[in-house]
Amino acid sequence: MAARKIGLSVYVPINFLLRSIEYAGVSVSNVTKAPSGGIFGGMQYLGIGEAFDLSYKEEEAIKVLMQMPEETGKYNIKIPIYSLEGDLGIHNLEIIVY
Repeated sequence: MAARKIGLSVYVPINFLLRSIEYAGVSVSNVTKAPSGGIFGGMQYLGIGEAFDLSYKEEEAIKVLMQMPEETGKYNIKIPIYSLEGDLGIHNLEIIVY
């Protein structure tokens, strides 16, 4: 099984300094603020659309360059992933700043 033309975005809280996202030889650094409301409200994001194909045995490194906020706490990062075959879900990552 393979997923064709995979794309993804990385959503982080506004108080992170989001710099760039890289994968499949593509780099993007134009940060966009998400519209208010919904699950992405109050966040900013970088995304790359339909950048590569991937079979289930392959791996692809994704690099996100960002600076953490100075404020301590738990922060949620959201990563929606999609392909030509359909939605691959929203993946959540929790970062704890001490």
